[in-house]
Amino acid sequence: MAQAHADHNPTETVPRDPVCGMDVDRSTAAHMTKHDGQRPYFCSARCKSKIETQPKAYLGDQPAPTKMPEGTQYSCPMHPKIVQDHPGDCPKCGMALEPMTPFAETGPNPEYVDFKRRLWITAPLALAVFILELGTLIGIPFDQWFGHPLFGWVPFALATPVV
Repeated sequence: MAQAHADHNPTETVPRDPVCGMDVDRSTAAHMTKHDGQRPYFCSARCKSKIETQPKAYLGDQPAPTKMPEGTQYSCPMHPKIVQDHPGDCPKCGMALEPMTPFAETGPNPEYVDFKRRLWITAPLALAVFILELGTLIGIPFDQWFGHPLFGWVPFALATPVV
């Protein structure tokens, strides 16, 4: 199902749900919470609720987050003027602050993996909407083939996942 240990520990090779031990992929995990500077991700809402009710029972023996070099500054990717000397969330948008000093990470960036997956799903749908609409302008009778009522709904159905 999913794969990630929340505190973005780049040295951990097999990220797991702290409750049930399942692999959790951060890029697709639907359940996440914050606790003591950690961001555990979960395979299900049930595991997340267990952490929220008894965090010490499950998170007490977790490895400490990777230490950044002394003096590392953290900034929001969306609001570069937000700079702190400790990790946390942006007070404006809520995104996780990222270190301004680059460091070597192991494994793919989960945000990149998620964006790439969404691109491969939505690009063909957007292209189909473009072709349907452009085709009617250049003389291809898509609206007659589908019928006028259905032709109004086909682009809507294709564009909904894109939006």
